[in-house]
Amino acid sequence: LVESDPETVLSRAFLLAVKVMAGKEAASNPELAQKMKNLDDDAEKYGNREKRHAKAAILWGRGKHNEASGVWDRLLDDYPTDCCSAVRFAQDAHFFNGTLRTNLATLDKILPFWTADMPCYSFLFGIHAFALEESGKYVEGEKAGREALKLNRFDCWDALAYVMEITRWLMVWKWVKDTKKEEISCIKRKMIGRCPKTRIRMTRSSILPRHLERALPLQGTIN
Repeated sequence: LVESDPETVLSRAFLLAVKVMAGKEAASNPELAQKMKNLDDDAEKYGNREKRHAKAAILWGRGKHNEASGVWDRLLDDYPTDCCSAVRFAQDAHFFNGTLRTNLATLDKILPFWTADMPCYSFLFGIHAFALEESGKYVEGEKAGREALKLNRFDCWDALAYVMEITRWLMVWKWVKDTKKEEISCIKRKMIGRCPKTRIRMTRSSILPRHLERALPLQGTIN
């Protein structure tokens, strides 16, 4: 799209958002900074939606992540079915900012505007399932994840896997908690060595216990 119409704003904003959310920032990339300036200038010639998409991508590229997230959220207030850009970028922004509960509130707000005949409907359920899981709502997250797979079994979100990972080894974690303190480090090492996925989770020591503490009461609820 950018090649066919170099002046287009939405396509350039989409491409810019992908680049800057992958780690590129204007502060260390003069060429990217110039592209952002050009996009900002060109967006003034277009409508409100285009300007806001450009603004969000530019803010993120300048390191103003919370402000960018807010722009995408407010954009969804007016365009709740803007799936391929606003919904996805808002989700990524909240994930990187550590504010997925806010993202969950945004998704809960826009879901009523969607119908099954719309493109990306299953994709939306996958995003919603992930936000539910990251907010500690594992039962609801599993339901949403299964619904996404029911609608499209090739749905790219692995939110259901995250829920299963948390809820299926609660018994193991409870046993670890009840074990003598001096034995815990040894048990963790054994678990990490056997399961690469667990290795990632266990290293997030400040996050994992909090998730599991919330999930422990659900033991036996999800089968």
